[in-house]
Order: sequence, then C-alpha cells, then structure tokens
Amino acid sequence: MQWTYLVAMCVAATAISGCSQSEPADSAGPLTWKSAKISEIYHSSIILPRPEGMDDKAAYDRFGDILTRNLRQQLSPEEFLQLVDSFAEMPPDDQVSPETRSIFEATIFACSDREVLARLLSIRCPQFVGLGILIEFHVANRSDLGEHPILILPEAYRRSSSTAARHELAVAMRRAFTLNGIKGNGDDDFVRNAEEWYRENVERLTVNNNYLEARHELMPCPPESLFLEEP
Repeated sequence: MQWTYLVAMCVAATAISGCSQSEPADSAGPLTWKSAKISEIYHSSIILPRPEGMDDKAAYDRFGDILTRNLRQQLSPEEFLQLVDSFAEMPPDDQVSPETRSIFEATIFACSDREVLARLLSIRCPQFVGLGILIEFHVANRSDLGEHPILILPEAYRRSSSTAARHELAVAMRRAFTLNGIKGNGDDDFVRNAEEWYRENVERLTVNNNYLEARHELMPCPPESLFLEEP
C-alpha cells in the first residue's frame, strides 16, 4: 500500500491535533525510530494551541518544519545515522503509525548530506512526501544538497539491497524520465539509461514545476516530464 495524499492528510490531522498512536519506545541500544528520545522530539514539535487563523495545510507544514529542525539540532551525526539505518525495520506502510510516518518523512527532510539521503532512500523509499509531493520532485528541488540532486535516486538504487526500496526508486525514475524517451530492458537498464541521458543533457534541462500539479496518484506516470528540455 502506497502512502497516498489521503493518508498524508490523516497524518496532518493527527500531528496538529496533538494525538498520536505510536509504537512502543526502545529504551536501550542504538537510536531508532522507536526510541524515547525520538518520541520526545516528535511531541515537542507539535503546535498547541494552533495559532488563530492557521489552516490545516499551514499547520502541517509548520509542524514538519519544526520536527525537521529539531531532528537536525537535537541529534548528533552518529545518532542521526542510527536513526536512518533503523528504518530498515519499519513495518509496511499500512501498519505504520502517523507518528512514525511523520518521523520518517522529517528524517528525509533533515538529511543535509546527499550521501546520507541516498543511504536513507536505499533503505526505504516512499512514493510521496508531505501532502502528495512525489519523491522525485522533492529530491530534484533539494538545492541544499548540491548540484543535480536528482542523481541521488540512481545512487540510492545502486547501493540498495532492499527489493521494495529498489522498486520504488525505479518507479520514481520511470515517472521522471519516461516522457523524455528513456527506455530500458528492466529496471537496472532503465535507471542506468536515465542517469546517462540526464548527465549528457543536464545543461539544457530545468525542473518542470508543473510536474507537481500534473501528478495524480492513480496514474502510472504523470502526463508531464519532471525535466523540461530547452532548445
């Protein structure tokens, strides 16, 4: 089951109401998404009471920003990597609590190093982040991770030993590049061909901001390419 826009809205409602249904916290060993420290960071990020006039989307965005900032500020680099690696043990999407979903998403946002984000996505790659933003659109716009952040996806694909993560990464690459004429015999071939095409044409490519609006969760591929080609 994919984390759809509707599920993301349920996460938003949970986060801004201050209620959550979390997994039992770990009390010892390496830091994980179940650790008490992570649960404390999560609950300290919830906005209560909600500022007057703030709608659900604004409250959700603000909550996400605060949670992301708190993860960056309150975890050491070693703890952050432990958190990243712990998502290998996260249950399937339909069994994950709203609290854990928010922590996972905020960890993606909090990755301030492209190597760390590739490591995380090689372990667990969502279809969407936030309120219906496809993962490839999010990554392509991560200017804080240096030049050509979209290349994080094929890097994560190559290093991944997770069948599920490799599948989601390949699907993201297919959504992003199929309309640019990229083909391949299987996922490995497609991802390699898409990366090579991007590297060869990068100087005349720009991110298509309409890609987000064109996205529909029931479509196998958006009706527009992630990258527009300049003449």
